Amino acid sequence: MATTLFASIYLPPGMQLCDSNGDPLNGGKVYVYEAGTTTPDTSYPTYTDALAGTNANANPVILDSAGRAQIWLQAPRLYKIVVKTSADVTIQTVDNYSPAVASAMPAASEWVREVNTVAYSSATMFNITGGGDLTGSYYSGCRVKVVQTGGTVGGTVVTSSYSSPTTSVRVRLDGGISLNAGLSEVYLSLLSPANGAGYLPAYEDPPSAVEATIATTQAITTGGYRLIQFDTVALDIGGEYNAGTYRFTPYMQSSFASWSQRYLFVVQIKLQTSITSAIVAIYKNGALLVETQVNAGIANGAINVSHIVTATGGSDYFEVYVNPSANVTVVGGVSGSRIQIARLQ
Repeated sequence: MATTLFASIYLPPGMQLCDSNGDPLNGGKVYVYEAGTTTPDTSYPTYTDALAGTNANANPVILDSAGRAQIWLQAPRLYKIVVKTSADVTIQTVDNYSPAVASAMPAASEWVREVNTVAYSSATMFNITGGGDLTGSYYSGCRVKVVQTGGTVGGTVVTSSYSSPTTSVRVRLDGGISLNAGLSEVYLSLLSPANGAGYLPAYEDPPSAVEATIATTQAITTGGYRLIQFDTVALDIGGEYNAGTYRFTPYMQSSFASWSQRYLFVVQIKLQTSITSAIVAIYKNGALLVETQVNAGIANGAINVSHIVTATGGSDYFEVYVNPSANVTVVGGVSGSRIQIARLQ
């Protein structure tokens, strides 16, 4: 996990560093390296900065006339500390120094702050830059909380993906709240469900409900499956339906068998003229999922189909197609063809 639980000060308040004569190390220098190397590492002027990984000290840190300085280190980590005079004469070298060893453990907390760089990406996604592939920590179903404009909000990870050097995390915030550009902090819960449990709906989650119609009419030609263009959205609580691509992409998707996300589709196709038959089909990810054939096309009558679909892939999407026995016009408007979708919990 790429998070830091706490930080510790290298020089407790009032402590001085002295030279070999016992005099305060006026203007002395404290170099911070990665343990066992001469690769410069980072220290911070305050506890808050150390936790956040911001506002780093210069390296070396220059001591004041009393041989004091504010040097905070992230814990638990290992460092090499080299203390020198103002003339760069080495006074002391401490390798494999752990600031956690002599530190009081912080109070137990469910939440662990992400110390890598976090940034707003969209209303449903934030990015973490640095720390390598963090998808194993931000897995589907784990709980997070974010600090952004408007306050702190809890949420659940839907999916995550990694493309070096960034891990992108798609979340569902409690109460239907969206991420915003004021995002500044992200915390990961230690009490999340086990990896593999998938997305478990929380009681704060709003219902998923969609209703879409065709604005006027749609001409359908025979000879194959034709996508129904439900282009007018009457209801979409979760922002899951795209009226430009005519696709429904469920926000909640899970690979955990006991909690697979299921959605009820109710489709009404109203024809302007009578034809011999028509097949109404639901497609999943561009492939036929289920179809129903109706062998009676009554002018201005409706073909009604209902089916329960399962969303498991994290990016599954669904569409409605029709395959008529002859060219036909599909009626739109408020009393015409429509699709209604609701999540079953």
